[in-house]
Amino acid sequence: MRPLAYVVLAATGLLAGCGTTGAAPSDHARSACEAYDRVTRHPVATTSDQWTALLDLARSNARAAAAFDARWDDLGHDVEASLDLRAAQDDGFLDADRRVETDCADAGHDIGDLEP
Repeated sequence: MRPLAYVVLAATGLLAGCGTTGAAPSDHARSACEAYDRVTRHPVATTSDQWTALLDLARSNARAAAAFDARWDDLGHDVEASLDLRAAQDDGFLDADRRVETDCADAGHDIGDLEP
C-alpha cells in the first residue's frame, strides 16, 4: 500500500468518529463542534494531514450549518475566527473560543472549558 493510501485511511478513521452529518443544519452544527472539540480540547490528530482534515471539517460543517439556517451564523463566524486566531497565536483566541463554546452548547454539544 502506498503512503498516501495510509494517510487517507488514517484521516478517514479519525473523521469517522466526528459524528454523522445529516441533512439537518443542527447535524452540521454538532459535527462542526465535535471536530472543533477534537482540535482544541481533545486532540486526536497525530499527523499534519489529520490535523488539517479536522480543521477543514470543523470549518466546512460550521459554514454548512450557517448556509442552511441563519440560526447558525454565529457558529460559522465564531469557529472561523477562533481557529484563525489560534493559528496566529493571538490573545483574542480565548474570547472567540468562549463564543464557540456557547454556540456548541446551543447545538447540543458541550465541548467544555478550554484547559490551559
